[in-house]
Amino acid sequence: MEQDEVSEQSAVNVKQKPDVGVISGCNYWWLLAAVSLFISAAGFVTIGVVEVFGKKDVYVYGIVFDAGSTHTSMYVYNWKGGKVNGTAEVSQIHSCKATALSKYETRPLHAGNALAGCLNQAMQWIPSEDYMNTQVYLGATAGMRLLNASNPDASKIILHVVREKIMSYPFGFSNPNKQARIISGEEEGTFSWVTVNYFAGTLGVKPVDQLAAPTPITHGALDMGGASTQITFTPEKPESLPSGYSNQLRLYGVNHTVYTHSYLCYGINEGLRRFQANLVMDQRNTTNTTIANPCGPKGVVETVPHDEVFEAPCTKGPHALEAFGSEIYPTSYMDSNSNYSFVGESDSEKCEQQTQNLFNFTQRCDFPSCSFNGVYQPAVAGDFYAFSSYFYQVQFLNLTDGNETFSLEQFRNAVTVLCNSSWDEVKTMKTDYSAALPWYCFETSFVLTILTRGYGFNASNWDSISFKEKVNSASLGWALGFMINASNLIPADYPESPLPILTMVLLLILFFLFLVISVGFAYYAIQIRKALQNQGYERIGSYGTV
Repeated sequence: MEQDEVSEQSAVNVKQKPDVGVISGCNYWWLLAAVSLFISAAGFVTIGVVEVFGKKDVYVYGIVFDAGSTHTSMYVYNWKGGKVNGTAEVSQIHSCKATALSKYETRPLHAGNALAGCLNQAMQWIPSEDYMNTQVYLGATAGMRLLNASNPDASKIILHVVREKIMSYPFGFSNPNKQARIISGEEEGTFSWVTVNYFAGTLGVKPVDQLAAPTPITHGALDMGGASTQITFTPEKPESLPSGYSNQLRLYGVNHTVYTHSYLCYGINEGLRRFQANLVMDQRNTTNTTIANPCGPKGVVETVPHDEVFEAPCTKGPHALEAFGSEIYPTSYMDSNSNYSFVGESDSEKCEQQTQNLFNFTQRCDFPSCSFNGVYQPAVAGDFYAFSSYFYQVQFLNLTDGNETFSLEQFRNAVTVLCNSSWDEVKTMKTDYSAALPWYCFETSFVLTILTRGYGFNASNWDSISFKEKVNSASLGWALGFMINASNLIPADYPESPLPILTMVLLLILFFLFLVISVGFAYYAIQIRKALQNQGYERIGSYGTV
């Protein structure tokens, strides 16, 4: 009986693979492969997320002082460390005003005090760890250009003292003579053009604060300060611009050629001074100091000292030559201690004529096209943004109330109405500068004359001008354009990885090993599965019976 049972068990033999990795029929090598793969994938994803979202934006800061003829403005800018084709996308984060440097002519050693307050503010807006990498620039414009011509010693001392003041702060200022200097009028105009087109989105980038929908056509810039005015635009044939009237720029990887010219002594304040001097000279005699002023409102008398009218670079010296044909007014017979009483007449027609006398529209022009004083200018082309004093004058006329554009006829009518108004009517008009009320008729007439008879804007192209002061909180002017251009020379600063390089490399290796291990586990699990699938019964040959 026992022999039969042994024979029966021997007759059939079950061939089975070892049960390594199989528990109750479950191949747990698949589980190990899945866990390893999950660890590997989670590791790679975590590293990627940390690298993308864990990086803190690196900001670079810059400071630009616009040392103008009426005041000095400081602007603090910043931008993300990476740049677009070598040029930064700059934003203004703070501004500050101080005294004009040219007003320190009689006390030049104190000029540095004008910057101290604003520099202290800059330290509050810039992280202390970024002080040393924050470059400071100062551009002195027409006020200092005039002072440098009339009193070069005072100008030199002022710049020296200003440089010393900036160097006493922990900012980047390694090249004082280049980083704080008198800039040319052409630079001023060109950088204003950069600012306008940066905000207009025509330079290949789209700033947060934007003037309008971007177009491929650049916009012109019309800037008028206290002592000079600039016009800059891209003419239809920029390649044909004569020497001395063009500027080349490379911004965001694109080359630009623009026409630009600056008219010294044609800023709003110096224009007024020359207007007063002309009135005095037209009515000059040895005793009379009462001067009829056709641009003044009837009923007002403005008293101005002799020195304020005649002891200034635009009415005395080489710059007077361009404007009046003489380097100095023949004032030797006048009493330098006298005061002139300008009596308003409210005569718009005479005012227009007196204003036009400040421009030489008949001077010989050696070019196919000129503006005034024999200065070359191609025909205006494209859209323009007019800012600074241009904006303030039309704002006073209430032409910018909710609008940036208005017709030339509206402008002319508003100037005519103002210039025919009495003092009783003018003195109640709203303005932040009440001292300028007696002179607004002249100033608006001056702006109208230079835009129309000077630059060539007329009824057919007047709508191309938009009058604007700021774009949100950022000022229109040359300073932002200067900073954008200067960023070409400032190295890019990209965000640092939140993980040290060695740590990241080791983690990548580790998670790669987990990936390899998961593949190995999966391969072994597949072999186990094949073995189980091949499991079966195999009859063994009989050796006979006993």
